[in-house]
Amino acid sequence: MSKTNEMIQFFIEKADAGAGVDYDGMYGYQCADLTCMGVYKFFGARLWGNAIDLLRSAEAAGLQVVYGAQYPKAGWFFVKNFVAGDGVNYGHTGLVYEDSDGSTIKTIEQNIDGNWDYLDVGGPCRYYERSVNSIVGYIVPPQEDQTGWKHDDTGWWWSRKDGSYPTSKFEAINGNWFYFNDNGYMYADQWLHHTDGNWYWFDKDGYMSNSGWKKSMANGTTSMQTVPCRLAGLNTTRNGITWMLKTAI
Repeated sequence: MSKTNEMIQFFIEKADAGAGVDYDGMYGYQCADLTCMGVYKFFGARLWGNAIDLLRSAEAAGLQVVYGAQYPKAGWFFVKNFVAGDGVNYGHTGLVYEDSDGSTIKTIEQNIDGNWDYLDVGGPCRYYERSVNSIVGYIVPPQEDQTGWKHDDTGWWWSRKDGSYPTSKFEAINGNWFYFNDNGYMYADQWLHHTDGNWYWFDKDGYMSNSGWKKSMANGTTSMQTVPCRLAGLNTTRNGITWMLKTAI
């Protein structure tokens, strides 16, 4: 799971439990505590100031700030204007936890309960929804390099840098070839009859073997081809076809 997704899940659990975070240990669960805690706990950057100041402090910390976004993404922190009863624009901030539809943003925010002492004690994490047009700007968490092998109870898959993954295709990874099925899971300890007409063997660790011979029968004739396979030096029959295997040239 990426850090952004971990962060979103962290605040979802807080909202589900009616709990909050107090980043600076002052004035209870203020809205800025959520954004400051998320940015620091998961990305190591420190922000300062009231909510309205966070866009400027995020830029100073080297984070990307976006103004006028029509389709803000899950994991972005919004900042909007909010003028309190004392006439001060403290601003307001929170987390976008789902990609926007271009009209509204679904958020998790603190200090929106409306209690009379909200400036002193704040309020815990709550789910909310706001108009995209009401937002001043967004703080975008650092992009993560998600390259690497991932796995679950079903199998292994390869995550590219941007978080995408190969499906229904070969992929060269660190000089070795692998194949991934329609759902993105790696082939392992099995044959692949590819749309190119060839059979390919993948060992228990998913590596495509690079030696062997194929005997094919088409229109009553036989032909020999080198193809990637595994069982060098053996003959085997699969699906009625005899495979005569040896080291490839």
